[in-house]
Amino acid sequence: DTLATREAMQGIHNHTAQPTIFNPSTQLWLTRIGDLDNFVDNSSSDYKVLFKSPLVILTTKQNLPEMQRIFQGRNSWETVRQMSKSGKLQFSFADPINASSGTLTMSLMLQEYAKRTGQSNLDAAATSAGFKSFLKDITVGWVRANTQKSSDLEKAFVSDQSGRAFITAYEAAAIKAVDDNPNLAFVYPSPKVDANQAAAVLKAPWVKAEQRKNAEAFLNYLDSPTQMTKVADFNFRPMVNGAGELESRVKGPAATYFQTSYLSVGTCPYSALNDAASVRNGIR
Repeated sequence: DTLATREAMQGIHNHTAQPTIFNPSTQLWLTRIGDLDNFVDNSSSDYKVLFKSPLVILTTKQNLPEMQRIFQGRNSWETVRQMSKSGKLQFSFADPINASSGTLTMSLMLQEYAKRTGQSNLDAAATSAGFKSFLKDITVGWVRANTQKSSDLEKAFVSDQSGRAFITAYEAAAIKAVDDNPNLAFVYPSPKVDANQAAAVLKAPWVKAEQRKNAEAFLNYLDSPTQMTKVADFNFRPMVNGAGELESRVKGPAATYFQTSYLSVGTCPYSALNDAASVRNGIR
């Protein structure tokens, strides 16, 4: 069965879900289940980072110049905050509790806020009064509709851009959206963050020797050059030569906005992100 990532992680932790392989929506969740239960060893051969997709700003051609000004400048999210607070900007990102694109959006916000305010402890920054005030202002312009899942938000924006200047989305989804609707555009924020798609054979008591052997063989098959080349057909970047593989396939309207190479930042610790998401979801 397919479960949402957070639900799957909690099920594994509580032993109500007992998969052999855990393949969450971002690598962050593998780190978390490893910290909780020691079921994951990211240094072992049965842990594979397979492909990635950076977070982008999906917008319209009309709003593209403004989004480039905001997100390719300094303190992008502080600019969004000020515009949101004054009623000049409406936008959406997916729920950071339930959707990984929302989690990565929150990571960018928290890292920018901590850097701008001179805080090195992200856990402390996430629960600070200042960051709560920041999120309260951000929420003024945040449009809640269809934000429970990343895919729901992407579909809603593709069909109707009225009422939202932008959403955050994965590059893979943005490429398809722009190719399907040439009125759309996307811009890479600065800094950038990746959703790394990883999978691991769990070192859990329910995984038997024969299951482990078969699962390791399956992961090696997925990680083979032949299969990784196919990943780019779905607009994802394989971890090996991913930019080149994807660039060769982006031929439609999305090619105008596609960025072959970039530098990305890591994500915040799970504890800080969970606290930040809880703070934000408590704001009404």
